[in-house]
Amino acid sequence: MKLFAANPPFSPCEIPPAPRVQTSWFVAIVLLALAWRVAVAVAMPALARDGVGYCWNARSLGREGLAALQHEEFNQHPLYAAIILAAHFAARAAGAPDSPLLWQHAGQAVSLLCGIAVVILCGRLAIRAARAVDPSIDMRGAGAWAMLLAALLPLNVALSADVMSEPLFLSLYLAGACLLVREPTPARSLGFGLFCGLAFLTRPEGATLAPALAAALLARRHALGWKRVSVGAVLAIAGFLVCAAPYWATIGGLSPKMSKQTVGEFVAAPAAAVPDPCRPTLAALDYQETAWYAAAPRTAYETVRAGRVVILLLAAPVLIWLRSRLLSWPLVGLTTAAAAHFMLCSILLTRHGYLDPRHMLLVVVLLIPASAALLSEGWRRLWPARRLPAIVFVAAAIVPLVVYAMRVPHTDDGHIPAIAAWIRSQPGVSERTILVGGSSQRRIAFYADIGFRAWAENAPSDDEKHASLVDHLVTWQPRADYFAIEIDPRARERSEIRKNDATLKRLLTDAAISARWVLAHEAIVKGDRRLQVYARKP
Repeated sequence: MKLFAANPPFSPCEIPPAPRVQTSWFVAIVLLALAWRVAVAVAMPALARDGVGYCWNARSLGREGLAALQHEEFNQHPLYAAIILAAHFAARAAGAPDSPLLWQHAGQAVSLLCGIAVVILCGRLAIRAARAVDPSIDMRGAGAWAMLLAALLPLNVALSADVMSEPLFLSLYLAGACLLVREPTPARSLGFGLFCGLAFLTRPEGATLAPALAAALLARRHALGWKRVSVGAVLAIAGFLVCAAPYWATIGGLSPKMSKQTVGEFVAAPAAAVPDPCRPTLAALDYQETAWYAAAPRTAYETVRAGRVVILLLAAPVLIWLRSRLLSWPLVGLTTAAAAHFMLCSILLTRHGYLDPRHMLLVVVLLIPASAALLSEGWRRLWPARRLPAIVFVAAAIVPLVVYAMRVPHTDDGHIPAIAAWIRSQPGVSERTILVGGSSQRRIAFYADIGFRAWAENAPSDDEKHASLVDHLVTWQPRADYFAIEIDPRARERSEIRKNDATLKRLLTDAAISARWVLAHEAIVKGDRRLQVYARKP
């Protein structure tokens, strides 16, 4: 059955043959993606909050080795931090002076290269999926359109220009997904297991590749025989364990966030609208308690946001045409991978009350081949006989992505490096420490290259928050030299800074605080939102 044979807009004799896409188009798309990401990276005033965390993890890994993985602050899987460390070491060997910006640029270089790999692998996956589903499809055309969609996907652009683990994770995951649509062989099964293990060492969601291979092998059990299916499964597990087992032995668990839980306890844990109030948070998260029956619709909504609506709208007709083949070879592996990741994110949303569109980017990139197939076939059938409809069709898909991809991330964070520069201008700064909350102030410590301590903005009561701050600012030894707090009278109800304005007013009326601390620097973040830095009086 032909993929687009039903109700074609032209009679078969009118459909032009598929033109062969020149290799120069693939090169041009890669160069476009590279230039676009470099421009966004240069224009971005500061890293994301998590980006600073990855840089700090890389530095800890370089100073302490594997012992750093035991620290509570090292709450991410280590492969991305290790590659940042390697890039930093290479830059230092080339003569670059050590500085916070060198760590940032090392991380951005890794993310940028991995982002380009995601673009190339999306094209490769589209070509292989098209060849496996219907050889009459313009495979190279589908690959070129898939690369263009991946190159312009706004979230992919933003993460590739920042220091975030998603580009590395997606590149490893897609490398494994490309093997899912090819005939299983022992070598491919072993390679799949290695990619799965490396993806897991980057982000825990990498483990969702495992059920995808199981589904693919079972779908081919009659053609392969149970012996070859068993050999493929064993080799894939071996490849995964080669990567994951040493890490599990080092941290004493499956993941930093699950090290003291079994898998069953992790899945069955009750919902939590806010994190543990007794521990400081270092990320500004918008927590919202989500019931189990609302988790799937919310996850689907975040998936639509991650694809800027366009990817899912393009993919939907192809998925409908292929509905009878999505659970059979060769698409069953990709279907299972997307479903497993969707289910995992729904569980995490119910458990933690938090989900961001970037968490659903994996599902979006797995849908890009279907979106590209529709674009390729639509363009081939319309051009050149109907040029205006062809241009409108493509523009409706591409222009929204271009508009959103032109946005520079963190444009409201230019005050972060400015405050850090002010701190660096003070005498004796290298030995100083700043007390920070969980919103964005830890980035000040990173760019100023000073130590930091964290206080819990998410304390359950005003009295507990005040007592914690007084303890840090008056009695804690060694004493902090600076104290940063972000205030916004109009903050959203679930924002962790929503009560900081009242907290600060109460602090300043405390004689023990006013006698020791003075406002030294203030920056306007946006609107009524301000970041104030207090310095300890001599």
